[in-house]
Amino acid sequence: MGETSALLARGSESLAAGDFVAARDAFAQAAADSPDGVSLDGLAEALWWLGEVETAVDVRGRSYAAHARNLDFEMAARAAAWVAREKRAQRGEGSVPRGWRVRAREAAERAPQSSALGWVLVAEAESSADVVRAAADYDDAIAAAKASDDVDLECLALARRGLLVIGQADPDQGIRDLDSAMASVASGAARERRTLAEVYCALVDATELLGGGESLTQWSDDLMRTPRLDLGPLAGEGAVSAQATLSAFCGSCCGGIFLAIGRLDEAEEALLAAIAALDRSGLRSRCVHPRALLADLRTVQGRLDEASALLAPIADLPEAVRPLAALYLALGNAPLAVSRLSEAVRQLPRGAVASLPLLTMLVDALLAEGDVTGADRVAVRISGIAARTRSPRHAAEAHLAAGKTTLLADPASAAVEFRAAMLGFSAASRALPASRARLLFARAIAHSDPGSAVAEARAARAAFHRMGSTVDTDEASAFLRSLGVATGPGERTVGQLSSREQEVMRLVAEGLSNPEIAERLFISRRTAGHHVSSILQKLGLRSRTEIAAFAVVSASQVGAGPQQE
Repeated sequence: MGETSALLARGSESLAAGDFVAARDAFAQAAADSPDGVSLDGLAEALWWLGEVETAVDVRGRSYAAHARNLDFEMAARAAAWVAREKRAQRGEGSVPRGWRVRAREAAERAPQSSALGWVLVAEAESSADVVRAAADYDDAIAAAKASDDVDLECLALARRGLLVIGQADPDQGIRDLDSAMASVASGAARERRTLAEVYCALVDATELLGGGESLTQWSDDLMRTPRLDLGPLAGEGAVSAQATLSAFCGSCCGGIFLAIGRLDEAEEALLAAIAALDRSGLRSRCVHPRALLADLRTVQGRLDEASALLAPIADLPEAVRPLAALYLALGNAPLAVSRLSEAVRQLPRGAVASLPLLTMLVDALLAEGDVTGADRVAVRISGIAARTRSPRHAAEAHLAAGKTTLLADPASAAVEFRAAMLGFSAASRALPASRARLLFARAIAHSDPGSAVAEARAARAAFHRMGSTVDTDEASAFLRSLGVATGPGERTVGQLSSREQEVMRLVAEGLSNPEIAERLFISRRTAGHHVSSILQKLGLRSRTEIAAFAVVSASQVGAGPQQE
């Protein structure tokens, strides 16, 4: 028993220090000697952080059984609730997570005066389609946490409740909940590192819903300046910014942030890595599927076949609706886009903040169908949501929608709306929608002030070209040509490529094949192929031979080769 106790102590110390390999080894040895709930719980946690999620869930299921055999129903309930949440995260809702929630509740009811029921309530709330019931479950979980001084449970339930009410009814209360949870985890009051990860993840989701990054930026900066917090694997390698902090925990979130602010190169790299990780594990994405985000990016790049292939396996997921609609619009099928978007909006409460990304695209789809009246009604709904959230980005979305619906009938009024949208998106660091609003502003003033329209359109085109947004670049070029302004294909520069793409270009110039590039850079062959395709697309080249020639010319112009990572 003495040796087992020493192993358990060593495993706990290693977990706290973020040395998950050492923790796994210590707990595995302890479990081999004495497979009780404590050793199995520790082993499951270490395995989870090492990415061996399915094995971790299997081990935690064994810990539930061990705790139940020892009549420790509080720990049995917590273990079963953990398994239920993980099963749902891995494979979605179904019989398996439901069965584990039943087990968890049965154990919790045999463990009075504990926080066990609170953990079960969180698991049940996350799986509930009834918003009112879910909010009540989170309230009860928070009460149970306070009664038993379980800070981890309180923080998690606060964060989940905050995200729920932001998406449905009360942004102000939701932000208060999230700020309270973040203050607690940032102070070190919570015991588990994963609590910090889950609360921060909820904050990222809330930021995307509300369209403003002020809270996320402030908390990210605070975490980065707090030396007492050992973020361990939660901090992205070399994290120095709000966008990078904790990015390792969720590649989708990281890629989504980069996509939203117009850093398309970084978005592509993060999303490709996230997809590769999911493909290797065979698991389900924990939040927005990276395929949906990458499909959005591919549509922006004009790579519609790739977008379609990315969306095919996830077409039934809620997050696929918007990128699918964008693809349908790009393919000229506005009626199908309207149908999918309208159905998805009907599934949400009227006025729900979560419906806004669908409504903004629905405006475009209805206008593409020629239904200006319907688009105007949707624009009014967008304005109502923006008024309630008081989000500058949402206000910009409302201005943009209003401008689109009045452009043909009243260009002067539309110009005012587009300018307000352009300024709002710029203030929110949303480069792509800001540039799109700029191009629309140019269209609105084309007859009244053609000189300014040309200047604005050129600025928008330059921004699109810099970001790699092929479709928008082409649209801006076509508009400029309609004003009698000649446009070239755009200057080809090494600066259009990410640092990784520059490295790939150098290796192509050396004559390496995709498999050889993959081996040299420690990436998959598929990722190497994606990088080569991206280089061809961004530079308007047609072959590897042209890539090699461009690399040679670029190197001779600057006196050195492309930058390396």
